[in-house]
Amino acid sequence: TLHTSLDCPAGTYVYKDESCESCPFGTYAPSALADACLDCTAGFSTGGIVIGATTCSSCDGGTYSEGLAVNCSDCKAGTYSTVRASGCTNCSVGTVSDTSRAFACTSCAAGTFAGRESK
Repeated sequence: TLHTSLDCPAGTYVYKDESCESCPFGTYAPSALADACLDCTAGFSTGGIVIGATTCSSCDGGTYSEGLAVNCSDCKAGTYSTVRASGCTNCSVGTVSDTSRAFACTSCAAGTFAGRESK
């Protein structure tokens, strides 16, 4: 618990016990913190809140973040990701994802093939 004469709100940190400062890009504070906000780590984002975020939420399947993210990024077609991913994975030989934001690759239809990993 933060002990200070300042009553700073969630989404801020107490700077030098003198002022309330909003959490910067890609960081958050569920309650006022001392000296700095918490980093939103890889696989998570502040859900579109650029400054003053109070939460950090996991990226959905089909999206990813490399850390300090305001929003999760979409995986492109030919790749996929699971929940809380720090990057997208190429579909393996014999599988495909035809759309962006895929959370899995599917087997090729009968009579078709994917002869190399998607890029």
